Amino acid sequence: MKLLPDVLLDPMRRSLRAALVSATACLALAPQAAGAADYIEPGAPSILPAPALSLAPEAGTFQFHLGAAGVFFHPESDFTLLGFPLPGADTDLSSNLTGSLEIEYFLSPNFSLAATVGIPPETDADGTGLLAPAGRLGKIHYGLGAAMAKYRFNGLGAFQPFVGGGLAYFHVFDTTDGAVANLDVDSAFGPVVQIGADYMFTPNIGVFASVSQAFMDTKGTGTFLLAPVVAKIDFDPTVVQAGLTVRF
Repeated sequence: MKLLPDVLLDPMRRSLRAALVSATACLALAPQAAGAADYIEPGAPSILPAPALSLAPEAGTFQFHLGAAGVFFHPESDFTLLGFPLPGADTDLSSNLTGSLEIEYFLSPNFSLAATVGIPPETDADGTGLLAPAGRLGKIHYGLGAAMAKYRFNGLGAFQPFVGGGLAYFHVFDTTDGAVANLDVDSAFGPVVQIGADYMFTPNIGVFASVSQAFMDTKGTGTFLLAPVVAKIDFDPTVVQAGLTVRF
């Protein structure tokens, strides 16, 4: 039994077939449309973001720190005169501003080895406490250097903090007599630690600042008031550096 006559069913069948054909054609063309959307004409400017520029050092990189260094001493002295202690006798060592150079080689982006040298300055040794009336005891022309291993904290972009530790060397080139005649001061070694940071503007150029603390002691000898005098001095220099960073 037919619910609808053929005169009504035939148009409905034709409309349904046309709809199915249109849907099939749309599904077939969809991948081609997507491919056309992904196509970039040769020579056309890219709209993709450029990859971020890495400022971290690579293994095998050489780095140079060129700048100024402030040297600050923290002396504590024990004096003996004719072999007898001089209670209350002490000395003060003047601070210095000089130039410094550090050469660093990166074993990896995080680990490096570094050597630091500076232009040799001259510090004044002045009597304090019981020796204050003596005034200037003498002058010391010295050089201060260090060899360190460092660890660098990357991942902060242009700001690259680091810590280090190693061995420092205090070399006495010459001395000048003052109240102490025939002044002689020993060179010395001691441990050193460092903290600092680079701020890189490009992969090759930046600025830096660091603070190093060395722990050292030395011995000075001479003649004071025609009697032999000996001083054992813990001078523990603090070195503050700042300047230009260059990488190759």
